Amino acid sequence: MLNLLDIEQGLCSELDFDANKAKQVTDKIQEFFTISELRIQNASADEILDILSVLTSFKENFVSEGKWETLVHDCLEIIRQDLYASAFESIFIFSGISHVALIVKNLNEKMPSLESFLLTLNNILCENLNNYMNTVDYEEFLKINNFEFIYGLSGTLRYILDFHCNKKMDNAAKKILKYFVKRSREKVINEHKILGWHYYPLPHESQYLPIDTKNGLINYGISHGMAGPLMTMSLAYSKGVEVEGLKEAIDGLFAEYHKSAFYFDNIIHWPGRITFEQYIGEKEILQLPRQMSWCYGSLGVLRAMYLAAVYTSNDKNKNFVLQELKKIARIDKDDYMLSLPSICHGFAGTVAVMEEMYNDTKSDIFLNVAKQHMIDTIDYILGADYQYYEPKREKRVYLYNYIEGYTGMFQIIKSFVTRGDNSHKKQLLII
Repeated sequence: MLNLLDIEQGLCSELDFDANKAKQVTDKIQEFFTISELRIQNASADEILDILSVLTSFKENFVSEGKWETLVHDCLEIIRQDLYASAFESIFIFSGISHVALIVKNLNEKMPSLESFLLTLNNILCENLNNYMNTVDYEEFLKINNFEFIYGLSGTLRYILDFHCNKKMDNAAKKILKYFVKRSREKVINEHKILGWHYYPLPHESQYLPIDTKNGLINYGISHGMAGPLMTMSLAYSKGVEVEGLKEAIDGLFAEYHKSAFYFDNIIHWPGRITFEQYIGEKEILQLPRQMSWCYGSLGVLRAMYLAAVYTSNDKNKNFVLQELKKIARIDKDDYMLSLPSICHGFAGTVAVMEEMYNDTKSDIFLNVAKQHMIDTIDYILGADYQYYEPKREKRVYLYNYIEGYTGMFQIIKSFVTRGDNSHKKQLLII
């Protein structure tokens, strides 16, 4: 079905694989696409988006363009049906209408006939965003975590900003940014001043936390925390989207990240999620090393800070981030404390961040780390059986899941070893 010679050659040249090992990797990719072809008609809405994403990335590898187009059209037809069935009611960048629009936008680069469908999706997104933000109790809206990247407004904003020259999309961006500026202002809880980004977790988050969250949380991660607004507000600023108080909100988040950072063995960390009591100093924040993961680790936070510094022409913050990332790049691989291969909590996430740092700086220290973790990602794939339909939750590796599964890992492998299209990484807020 696929000609993967470019990937085999890339594995040999970039990672020093012998021809036999490189062929084992591409055999795994071939197997994945064979399974996926059979899976399409029975796939869930989210699975279809992941299949379409990986089909987009591997278009040039299909021996038959007609075969590729047939699979893509099958996926698009199911997505249209899912849209009519309201399968993507939320606006978010994962499992929402922004997710659909981003996947179709990337596909449209290789299949321009989708332009009108993409425009329709953008119109639906703007309408749904207005409904989402206009029909809520605003005071309650200010109390929850609706600003994060994965299931919040930062992911939606990141997508919208690619169309900021369109008046309707520009207005949508400004609507989110005005809310972020309002959210950035300090508030008072139990007679204590606290960040406006403080929130009360919903049951789906608090049930998994081993801490008392009744007085709320502060979240520093890139996936579910304040790093999302920091990066997206800065990107908007760089694009000239004018909203009163935007720069002050950005500067406030930079200040908070500097204030809350701590060092363990001279390596920077952030505390992930902390409670209200920890933030005001009534309870201790355990300053222990954390995984160097994309989602909550220093790598994801620092990448967001780096982009924010570039977008706001802040050389001081940019140089600070570069210094800290180079220190991380020099630590032993085991000190990253990673055990999973996937993007969110694993090796592939390190590859994604470090590769982008290399692309931006051309510093080999980042490329070398990316190579080490790329090998770990591939070694896991070669030793694992695909969990076809019912992946075990405890393994946290799914067949169709960009940040926690094979669809993400295969796209990271391809873009890394071929130095090819990396637009799929917009699902990570690192480009």
